[in-house]
Amino acid sequence: MSFILSDSILKLGITADLDSALAIDLLPINLPIHTTDNGLQIPAAFNELQSNSKIDRIIQLLKPVIKQTLAEGSVDFNTTPVFWLLPELAIEDNQVLIDWASQLKTQFPELFSHAKTQFFPFGSSAIVMALSAVQALTTSSDMTKVCLIAVDSYYHALDNLLENNACITPETGRGMMPSEGVALTCVNSSREGLNIEYAKTDRATEWQLNKSVDALLYDVAGYLKSNMKSSNIDQFYTPSNGLDNTSDAWIEAYGRLSGHLSRTTQLKQIGLLSGEVGCVSGLYHFMHLYHAYQHGYITGNTLQLAISERLYQGVHLYSWTGKD
Repeated sequence: MSFILSDSILKLGITADLDSALAIDLLPINLPIHTTDNGLQIPAAFNELQSNSKIDRIIQLLKPVIKQTLAEGSVDFNTTPVFWLLPELAIEDNQVLIDWASQLKTQFPELFSHAKTQFFPFGSSAIVMALSAVQALTTSSDMTKVCLIAVDSYYHALDNLLENNACITPETGRGMMPSEGVALTCVNSSREGLNIEYAKTDRATEWQLNKSVDALLYDVAGYLKSNMKSSNIDQFYTPSNGLDNTSDAWIEAYGRLSGHLSRTTQLKQIGLLSGEVGCVSGLYHFMHLYHAYQHGYITGNTLQLAISERLYQGVHLYSWTGKD
């Protein structure tokens, strides 16, 4: 089954423009600078918002996006379920997820009209779980359209990130560029478009992460060898964000793909350009590669690896069918 995307909105801290976000690797960008309460200037990309908590900021980020979607009227939420891709809110217990769900339902009741609307609190890897659920739903029913929404922010985590030397400062000289964003798109079943050839997820703590990613890429290589007419990986969307613990995991496992790489294989490290947008990165990279296929910027097979901040990992292998 193939999919096409529609009704897309993408607002990142570094750019609130959909087209710019989808062409971020093709256009020059200015490095955004944020001044902390202590007067420290660091690369960070946040919106001009006043918020008292993370969920408060999440709602403020969502409001203009939901308002635009409802005003355009192209998505009927009575017949279209919404899959919410959220941060890893339910690792210890479900209370934070329950609180978020309650506030989201109160603020945006129209988006909870459909009985199949559900939450995917798995961080950036939620895109793999959500798309698997989309496939299952559209193949087992007459449902042809599902709306995906991802939202996250590192604004209220900034002090903790600085304390742990995770940001780029004069002292560290390296690290992540914290940011925030909202991504919304509708996935529609179609005869042509983007194909999900392979998907797999895993759970691993920080100490088991490298082993988990190694196993995921080993399985991808096995699938390519046994099931694909063309076994080359032409693009690889990595979860790079400037932090060693994220990049080390896929770099150490990269050799598993050696028989399927070539001199022309493109490494897409979009997170180094957009900044770290948390759980939004999975959906954002999915939208980015779809746009690249659609406009002929990429062809062949594309691998997307997602590594969530705490526990989840996932891979997708894509191809494209039909006209650009």
